Amino acid sequence: MFWRLFRGRMWPVGRSAASPPNENAVWWRDANAASDEPTPEAISRLHNLMASPTGAPDENERQEEMIEGLRGLLALTDNGHMPVVPTQHRVIGTDVCHFVVPAALVDPSNVAGKLFLTSGRIVFAGSSVVSLPWHRVHRIDRADRDLAIMIAGTVNEIVIRCNTYGDALAALHLAKRLRQPGARR
Repeated sequence: MFWRLFRGRMWPVGRSAASPPNENAVWWRDANAASDEPTPEAISRLHNLMASPTGAPDENERQEEMIEGLRGLLALTDNGHMPVVPTQHRVIGTDVCHFVVPAALVDPSNVAGKLFLTSGRIVFAGSSVVSLPWHRVHRIDRADRDLAIMIAGTVNEIVIRCNTYGDALAALHLAKRLRQPGARR
């Protein structure tokens, strides 16, 4: 077995070695890693390695959307302040709203509605309302445009699909901040 340089990384090559991952898989792995702590350098690097708009137009469009989402996340993390969104939606009540986007509750019926992140809870308002106080949210993860919310004391998760990578990245970042004691004001 020997090593081969592929896209700036060393990969094992030989009879027992797996082939290098496809370029798009590497790009997405790096983009998801950059979402943990976005930097201008990482975003620029990803932009330079994007799929060709003529050779893979759909992949190029998805990657461009992710880059825009990373830029928005970088601006949100650089700001440091918790945004406040004025809303008079009835599901918010007296909470302070920090984030609102159109989304869908992923279940057999894929109900469209709005995702709200407030000072007191995460709320999905569609044909019905799902309201989870932050102290009950055990974990929240992102996969592509989906947010998987694990609720303390249950084995099921609630999955909310955002319309863009940017919405999902911002929602995850703000949700993690709002889950921290003392972060909600």
